[in-house]
Amino acid sequence: MKADLIKTEDLNEIVLENGKIFRSKKGQSPDDFWAQIANEVDETYEDTLELSREVSVDEILKSRPESLRIRLKAENLGPLEEQIITTVLAGREQIDPPKEEKPAREGSIGQPLPQETKERLLANKGKRVKFIPQRSGEELEGTIRGLMYDKRVGYAYYRILDENGKAYHKRVTSSDLYFV
Repeated sequence: MKADLIKTEDLNEIVLENGKIFRSKKGQSPDDFWAQIANEVDETYEDTLELSREVSVDEILKSRPESLRIRLKAENLGPLEEQIITTVLAGREQIDPPKEEKPAREGSIGQPLPQETKERLLANKGKRVKFIPQRSGEELEGTIRGLMYDKRVGYAYYRILDENGKAYHKRVTSSDLYFV
């Protein structure tokens, strides 16, 4: 007959495959306890006792919470193992509480550009501007061709075409953007 052996420092528990549970006396060694239960199984069930699984507290502590929750649903779970698993899970939930969602930042982030602001900025479409691109650092002249709003960061950008037809994006509030 197959059995699970659950070991702690001072208690041991054997759970037989038929659901019968045996608990050791305090301080009894696992080997002595196993021999005692093997004799009892041999006499009662006329079958030999086979170890199918040996579990220690250290193994339970190393297990992931998901696998411990699955183990709690098992049919042949002894009370000692159940107590150890629930204690470990409760302790982990106190140490690692579920992460709370951060509140959204205040301001216009994630919100669409207000219509009156959009109309005011689009009124500049077609106007000539001087600007300094971030990469080259030299002043260029171009024409505003459109407006882009990035709601992830809450900034509006002009789409500017220079004399050569190359497109640039410059933030509307940039200090190096001048109307000609």
